[in-house]
Amino acid sequence: MKLQKSQAGIVKFKYKLNKNSSFFDELILKCNKEEFLFNLYLNFTIPHRLGLALGSCAEKEYFKLSESKCQQKLNELEACSYDEMCLEPMFCSIPFGCRCPRYYFYENVTSSCTNQLVNDATCNKDHECRQDLGLRCQNGKCWCSSSKYTWSSSSHRCRLTYQQSICTGDSECNDSEKLKCQLAAPSGPSYRTCDCTKEENDENYWDGSKCIEANTYRSSCSTNEHCKTLTENTFCSSFSNKCECPDFHYWNGQKCMMKKSNLGVCYESKYFDVNVCVDRRGELEACFSTEMCLKDMICNNSHCVCNGDNYYVDKCIPQKLINQRCDKDLECWSSKGLICEWNNCVCKSSYTWSITESKCLLTYGQKGCGNNNECNTDENLMCIDEDCNCEIESEGNMCDCSRNSIPEQYWNGSQCIDAREFNFPCTHDYQCRTNSQKTLCINSSCVCSDFSNKFTGFYVISLVIFNRVLIFKLYVDISSVKFSTSSYETSQVNLDNAGVVKRRGRPKGPKIKRQKLQKLYC
Repeated sequence: MKLQKSQAGIVKFKYKLNKNSSFFDELILKCNKEEFLFNLYLNFTIPHRLGLALGSCAEKEYFKLSESKCQQKLNELEACSYDEMCLEPMFCSIPFGCRCPRYYFYENVTSSCTNQLVNDATCNKDHECRQDLGLRCQNGKCWCSSSKYTWSSSSHRCRLTYQQSICTGDSECNDSEKLKCQLAAPSGPSYRTCDCTKEENDENYWDGSKCIEANTYRSSCSTNEHCKTLTENTFCSSFSNKCECPDFHYWNGQKCMMKKSNLGVCYESKYFDVNVCVDRRGELEACFSTEMCLKDMICNNSHCVCNGDNYYVDKCIPQKLINQRCDKDLECWSSKGLICEWNNCVCKSSYTWSITESKCLLTYGQKGCGNNNECNTDENLMCIDEDCNCEIESEGNMCDCSRNSIPEQYWNGSQCIDAREFNFPCTHDYQCRTNSQKTLCINSSCVCSDFSNKFTGFYVISLVIFNRVLIFKLYVDISSVKFSTSSYETSQVNLDNAGVVKRRGRPKGPKIKRQKLQKLYC
């Protein structure tokens, strides 16, 4: 095989059957940047640069075009330009260098990427544990990073445990401990923590490791929490250590009912207590049954509070929505993630309002999502569980734009939008279709990179000798997706209007079969 350059941008390849052949065919490939073109012939890789010898790089080497030779593949954190420069299975994170893929860590002893460890596995350093699941290396074990969190055997990650920190939704709480994000004690500030459900017909208490169902009438107990105070109206008697009915009440087979005198009927603002009507209790006043509280209130944790998403101003009224005026947090719809700032109900930091879902959801670049539903879909965000070379370094379980969708997307400051096509103007690499078209932002345009064949198409040419007839079989590979050419014969092969394949000389016998090439980026 001979390589010769006839003019700028054109490389000629001459194939001869043998020394005595009376003919040869000449393949002409033309492209703006000829160094993008690679020819795979038998077991050899032939870079289309003049003066290069046939040969292929070793397993742990890559071909460095700028120096026209094979180089050792790069190790962790060494500066790189594309994935093929790094040792497998590392990838090239352009700002940071070669890195192990997500869920792997670099093992110095073996100089290789090793699977990260999960809960209770033996470890030496934090990065060996699945930090995206909330794990850190403590006392030689991969455990949750602080005492506020415990391992959820259901969702397989660290979640908030009992009454340890403020929460905004049930997904933040340890579901294997049967915790829900509940309003904190009414006598305290207006916020929610992970707690056991305490509602009528669904009463539970914390036994030290998980939530369990509260006890029924005449069952053993040590505190009122152990009894079904809302459902059965019972309390824990300090004399019998059992769930009993309060004074002047009786058990009717389902719950404790108040004893009444003949014709004992009270107005709506009062309740019947020992043969007399007394005023119902207001916000935060002590109670042991819901009937003791004002209308629209319930008895929760032995205090009267507004039911559901309401707050008290002379009466229970609905909490306010986004951008409505407020004076304090409890006026804003807390279950939708709203707080009061500068006299307006707004989403707290890291969240934005979703018109579609009518609640606050995680915005761009925020960690902690478990699924797409926790990210703001109005901003086209997804819960990404992998790395990408985007405007910021993505991490597992982060709300981010999808780089694997078709077309891929990037964050423009307010939402995810489609990445720009080939030759479109740009200012940063992440604005280009780096995955689907293998382009980067060069000289303010999304174009093919000049450092890797990964960012361009390349051709595969195989030679078949049959009865002294030379047959060219041409294939093209774009974005690592191989497909064969069409099957009909033609005297010209289109290369995206950039060049042609011509036949020179004529052998004796059948015509040389030729096949049409698909269009491709240069």
